[in-house]
Amino acid sequence: GGKQTLTIGTDQIIATGGLLGIGYPDGLPPAVAPGMPANITVRIASGEEEYLPDTAMLHYRTAGSGPFTSVPMTQTGLDLFQATLPAMGCSATPEFYFSAEGTESGVVYDPPTAPGWRICSPRWWPHANVCAITRTG
Repeated sequence: GGKQTLTIGTDQIIATGGLLGIGYPDGLPPAVAPGMPANITVRIASGEEEYLPDTAMLHYRTAGSGPFTSVPMTQTGLDLFQATLPAMGCSATPEFYFSAEGTESGVVYDPPTAPGWRICSPRWWPHANVCAITRTG
């Protein structure tokens, strides 16, 4: 299937290839502190299909090239998960994305064109003590 927009409370979740969607009830943080881990709340909306347990994953790499490290997210509620970005520096342009698997749609990614978020060097952000998170896909 194509893309489908689901609205759940204040979340707008884009489900690609089926009805499973990944969203962020608190939004993505606009920036992270260099050298500090960052927690992100992730909502996985099942819609008309079932989320397959233990498939919610954070994928990240600490440099703008090379393989991604995949770590499971921690389930904190019925459809809520916590992803923890490890402490990273900004100068190497680390990247991250999320995935989960549904019974009908298979594995879905956010953003759909993963990887998709890059943590930029402080020189691109007005405050030297934070690193901006920007969408690349």
